[in-house]
Amino acid sequence: AEKTNDTTHYPQDVKARAKVNQYLHFHHTATRKIVNYARAAFRGLAEEAGKAKEVIDTEVLPKLETLLEKNDYLAGDSLTIADVFAYGEFQIPVHALKYDLSKFPKVEAWVKRLQSNAVIAECDKQALATAAKIKEEIEKAKAAAQKQG
Repeated sequence: AEKTNDTTHYPQDVKARAKVNQYLHFHHTATRKIVNYARAAFRGLAEEAGKAKEVIDTEVLPKLETLLEKNDYLAGDSLTIADVFAYGEFQIPVHALKYDLSKFPKVEAWVKRLQSNAVIAECDKQALATAAKIKEEIEKAKAAAQKQG
């Protein structure tokens, strides 16, 4: 965004940009943990999925809920790349695995807000199609392993 001077989702204002950058740094140590849940759940690893879910429910979602207390989006009042990065972690758990966000109403509203964006909705379709293929391949591999074992 900086190289192309695209300010649509990466603000020029230094303070606003700092909020986006702050979230992006947080993303790697927190929101990214959601993928651990999705991976374990897809593979049918209940214990591992349970541990990952506990981390999400006690560490990740409460922080996101706090970030969304004052604004509709993670870094302010408009959609930024911070939201896009974070939402990418939610696609599979929310859609394919029906992750319950009801204990986190701000996060749940934010997810719905992003889902109403036409571009994100199209990405959701593609992500779900890919997730379905992956899940199908995992099931085939499990069935083949059971036949052999």
